[in-house]
This record gives sequence, C-alpha cells and structure tokens, in this order.
Amino acid sequence: MYKEDADGEIIEKAKKALVEKVKNILPHFSISTSLAMYAGKPDNFSVNNPSQKILRDTCLYYDGGFKLIHFTSLKNAIEILNNGYLYLNNLSLLDDPNEFSSGAIDLTGIPNEQIIGYKQLFYQISFCEYQDNEEVHFDNWRLYGENGKGVGLVFKVEKENFDEWSNYFLSKIVYEGQEQHSQIKQLYNSFISETKKFEVENDFQLNDRELILMRIYSFIKKGIYKSESEVRLLHYSQDTSSNNFSLSNEFHLYPKAKLYLKFEKHKNINQGIQDCIKQSSLPHINLDSMIVGYRYNETDFHKISNSLEMLIYRMTESIVKAKQSELRKFFT
Repeated sequence: MYKEDADGEIIEKAKKALVEKVKNILPHFSISTSLAMYAGKPDNFSVNNPSQKILRDTCLYYDGGFKLIHFTSLKNAIEILNNGYLYLNNLSLLDDPNEFSSGAIDLTGIPNEQIIGYKQLFYQISFCEYQDNEEVHFDNWRLYGENGKGVGLVFKVEKENFDEWSNYFLSKIVYEGQEQHSQIKQLYNSFISETKKFEVENDFQLNDRELILMRIYSFIKKGIYKSESEVRLLHYSQDTSSNNFSLSNEFHLYPKAKLYLKFEKHKNINQGIQDCIKQSSLPHINLDSMIVGYRYNETDFHKISNSLEMLIYRMTESIVKAKQSELRKFFT
C-alpha cells in the first residue's frame, strides 16, 4: 500500500471518529481535511463551509414562521428600498456590548482579544415573527420603530433552500433563564469536551473550535431583553472589502454586510445582482408588505404610504402595499 493510501485511510478513520463523537451534539456536523504545511501531513480538520443545516435537530434550528417583520425608522426604510438590500451590522455594534462575551456561555480560557476578533467576523440583522395581532409588537415599535413614527417592513423568507444557506444562520434568540439556554450550555460544553478527547486520542487538531461555536452562542441574550422575541439572521464572512461602515460608541469603524432582497420584478437591478439574488446558497428574502407607524394622522399616512409604494414601483416595477399599524386605534 502506498503511503498516500495509508494516510488516506487514517484520515477517513479519524474523520469518522470525530463525526461519531459529536453526532449527538451537532448531528449534521461535517468536516474537511487541511494540510499542515510544516509537516506535510494532514493533521488538521476544519468544518465544511457551514450551512444552516448544521443547526438542524438542535434547539436552535428555526421552526417558526417564515414571515418576519423588521422595525426601523422611516429614513432607514427609504434607504433599504432605494438600495434594494438589507444591511447586516457587525456583532461588535450590538446594543449590549457584553451580549456575546458575558456569562451566557463559559468562555473561560479564550483570550478576550480572540473573542473581539471573532465578533468582527459576524454580522446580524434582527426581526420578529410577524403576528396579525400587532399589540404583541408594541414594545418593538417603541424601541426600534421610532416610537410609532417608523416603519415595519414585512418579509417572507423562502423555505425551499433554507438548509442550503452557506454561512447564513436563522434562529430565535434564546434568553438566559429559558430551558433552551441550559440546553445550549450543555451542547457547548459537550462539543468542547468531545472534540478535545478526539484530538488527544487521534493526534488530530480541529481548527477554530470556538469559531464553529460562534454559530451557537451568537443566539443568546440576557433575560432582560426577552420581551423583544427576536429572530436573528446571522452571517459569517472574512471579506474585508466592504465600503460601508458603521461607527461604534467607542468611535471605531466596523464594516456592514449586504443581503439583496427579492422582488416580483427587478426592472432597474443589474443582471449581476439578479444572478446573485438567485443563488441557492443565499437567503431568498421577499418584501411582502409595509406597515406605517401608528403615530401618523390619516393625511400623513396616505402621503407616506403612497411614497413608499411609488418608490418600489419606480425601482423595480413591483407592487408592494403599505398599510397603517392597527395600533393607531389606541392613539386617536
């Protein structure tokens, strides 16, 4: 048997052993092999281009409604419609700066500089599951919808390619104190324990173990945020070519990531972007409708709704309707 064949058998045996160790933790975990340049032998494993499927059969796999609402200001809504895409903000810009690195998960042994570095590779945008009874969204209107003078953009997420998303992950936020929080802590600790055992037993190393787990503990928030009932879309990217940035409270610049929207028609959108939108590895998110805030009088509501509908039609020749929030009845 050639040495290459022997090495191949060893690699495959080790890969199967690793998958077996973690199959009860992440059932859809899969790995690839990378070569250690200094030794010339394959002794490092990396996770295959992680997709949404890696969360399947865990408490984080999204099983909610695929009609989501994003609350924002009127100004930001206009910008989204003009651009034809959503901005995903860097995790470093979260409202709670300790959300990722607090006691939600025991990160003992991971240097703070490494945690900060990992956060800069992830981007997110927040939604809620759309509810016909708008009263359940009242707190989010006040917090993120300019206290009733903003807009709720309602999206439909296509389910057909859900498990194929590459480096995009959708999940409900788990809040400290919930049963799922304990499940995630157990999942996290088990994954760490089992992969470390594997490394010792097989003389192989799993690359970026904590980076893999970022897909898990990026969906945990403190219990005081529970009323938001957030659904988070998370994106991992090492691309540093963004020319759009946000300024943090500490006056640091962080890049944003773009996610193009799907419309019924794409009149003024160039072919390259249209092709990008159709890729099965990307989330397909359609703008379904728009809800104008409850603090506008009837005259202003009609002006705003007509402007929003006309903007979309001029940009894409698509028809998307706007209505006023049903919470208006409490403010007349």
